[in-house]
Amino acid sequence: MIRHAEQQPFRLPPSRLERSRFWTGAVAMAVLVAGVYALLITTPLP
Repeated sequence: MIRHAEQQPFRLPPSRLERSRFWTGAVAMAVLVAGVYALLITTPLP
């Protein structure tokens, strides 16, 4: 994963920005996992 935080000339306070990025990533991961799980559940087994 490429992090762009080190390349910015100014440093934002990490608390709010990184927590927001963490939650965005966590929600995206949960949606992805739930989608794959639902796909596996609804797919009829041979």
